[in-house]
Amino acid sequence: MNGTPDSNSVLTQARGAATATTPSPPSPRRRMRRGPLVVAVAALAALVAACAPPSPPAGPGGIDVNFGPVTIPLPPIEVRAPATTIPLAICNIAYRPPGVNVVGATVTIPGIRVDPNQPIITVPNVVVRIPQLRVPLSTVTLTCGPLRLPVQVDLIIPSTVVVRAATLNLNARTITLQNPSFAINGAGLGVNGLDLIIPLPPIVNIPLPTTAIAF
Repeated sequence: MNGTPDSNSVLTQARGAATATTPSPPSPRRRMRRGPLVVAVAALAALVAACAPPSPPAGPGGIDVNFGPVTIPLPPIEVRAPATTIPLAICNIAYRPPGVNVVGATVTIPGIRVDPNQPIITVPNVVVRIPQLRVPLSTVTLTCGPLRLPVQVDLIIPSTVVVRAATLNLNARTITLQNPSFAINGAGLGVNGLDLIIPLPPIVNIPLPTTAIAF
């Protein structure tokens, strides 16, 4: 009939519509161009992430700052050596050394990172250094029978290092040592005139400053 399309023409029109609406697959050349572009974008993102500044630490303190190392002179430290004997000829003469002040000791705060918003902190591994010293104690007269010999007695202190924890106050700029006592090993008495050095047992319970030390 003239007004009705036949089945062959309808099938042809349907195939044409399907061909027009179905996208064609990308060509191999287009896929090759897209691959390097994706790699370049990923590399650029990684570079930006690496160059970005680090995030501040968690918590209310914000960004930490460097502090130290700082070396602070200590006030004089009192040392009292134990009693001993001084040999002279066939005699052993008892001697009790007087107490003396050791000067020149220092305390060193290591380099640390601190939070300015938390000014009071505990610092481990604070180093107290006692320099090697020869401190005059007294002049005594040694007597053995008819022999009388005046001599000068010195306390010989080896270089000593003590590691302690301390409380650091950034606002007041002070440091307070914890467990403030120590021992000196290897000390001796030097007897001038006899060219004699008498070894001493460890000198224990030497007090370090217990008050806050300014820096």
